[in-house]
Amino acid sequence: MKIVIIGSNGTIGSGVVKFLKNFKLYNNLEIIEANSKDLDISDVESIKKFFNKIGKFDHLIATTGSVAFKTLADSQTQDWDLSLNNKLMGQINLVKYGVPYLTNNQGSFTLTSGIIVDQAIKTGLLASTVNGALHAFVKTASYELRTQARINVVSPAPLLESWEGYQSYFPGFIPVSAKEVASHYAKAIFGITSGEVFKVGY
Repeated sequence: MKIVIIGSNGTIGSGVVKFLKNFKLYNNLEIIEANSKDLDISDVESIKKFFNKIGKFDHLIATTGSVAFKTLADSQTQDWDLSLNNKLMGQINLVKYGVPYLTNNQGSFTLTSGIIVDQAIKTGLLASTVNGALHAFVKTASYELRTQARINVVSPAPLLESWEGYQSYFPGFIPVSAKEVASHYAKAIFGITSGEVFKVGY
């Protein structure tokens, strides 16, 4: 079983890699780790070249995507362009151009959003908008892809491992461990659900 993890060097991505490598239920996992040096998810041609290079796979997990943290008043066009072209369209295009590379119709895509789609924070408007769009995309795409692939999204609370640097943005929130978050990616790829939002820590 070949699993591609985009964003494998990030806090969530590295947690997923570690969790899957210790996942005893499947002993023959081949994990393809990829990050920004391997592809630019905001560039369609870069995505196409990446898939052409790695070939067929069974599951893809995307734990990457950049967004700007600005208030509506302070946000500029370039902030919206970054957020929409990277985290939103980047993950959408991983699905769009990744479908033909699935080994069979039992494969899956698991994307990443975040808690602020449901619980607003200061300067979180752009991220919340993108996350909400990802939820809508996954729900609708699950119907279109029902004979080709499963698709889900993991929406985690702030991570414990990054809490020191981010806690001022999340007053009153309770962080979750990368291991707990990673377990939901495992549920998504090894389970049977499609169109689901796996909320972690809230």
